[in-house]
Amino acid sequence: MNKKIILGIIITIIGFYAITTKFFGFADFATEKSTTLLISRIEFWIFLILMIIYAKYIEKENFLQITEQKKKWWFYPLAIVSLLLITTIIMYLIVLIKHKIGIQNNTKIEETLYTLLCENKGLMLLTCITAGVTEELLFRGYILSRIKILFKSDVLAVIISALLFGLAHFAYGDFNRMFFPFIIGLIFGTYYVKYRNISVLIICHFIMDFYTLYSQCK
Repeated sequence: MNKKIILGIIITIIGFYAITTKFFGFADFATEKSTTLLISRIEFWIFLILMIIYAKYIEKENFLQITEQKKKWWFYPLAIVSLLLITTIIMYLIVLIKHKIGIQNNTKIEETLYTLLCENKGLMLLTCITAGVTEELLFRGYILSRIKILFKSDVLAVIISALLFGLAHFAYGDFNRMFFPFIIGLIFGTYYVKYRNISVLIICHFIMDFYTLYSQCK
C-alpha cells in the first residue's frame, strides 16, 4: 500500500509540473494564445480525474483520506474571512521584506500571463476556478493526507506537502516563485489537518488567485 501511495505522490508532482512547464517553460510563452492556456486548464481537470481513478482502482482507497467534517453554517464564512486575512497579512509582510532587499515581484512570464488574462476575463475566471479546485484537491486533499499516512505526523505532512507545492510552481519563473506557494501550503495545510474541511480552502484559493490576477489589470 505504501508503495502505491508513494507512486501516487510522485505521479501527482510530475503530472502537475509537466502540465505547468509545457505551457510556461518549453513553449515560447510570449507568443502563446488564450487557446493554449485554455487547453492547459482542461489538462489539469483531466489529470485530477485520472488521480481520482488511480486512488479508487490502484490504491483502492478514497481520494480524500482525511474525513471531511461538517461544520455549522457560520463556520464557513468565518473560516474563509479568517484564513484570507491571515494569509494576506503574512504575504504583505513578505512582499515588504522582498521589496526592501530588492527582489522583484513579477517575472516576465507572470507579466505576460497577466496581460493575456486581463484581455479575457472569462479565461481568468476559469483559470482561478481550476487552480482553486485542482491544486487544493491534489496537494492538500491527496498528497498531504497520504504523507500523513506514511509518516503518521500532521507536522511532517504539512511541511512536506508545502515543500512539494512550492517545488511544483518552479515553472512560473524562478526559485523565488516557489516561496509564496510554500507559505500558502503551510497555512492551508495547517488549517486542513486541524479543521478537516477542504471546501474552505478551495474558495480561499479561488478568491486569492482572482484578486491577484484582477488587480494586475489596468
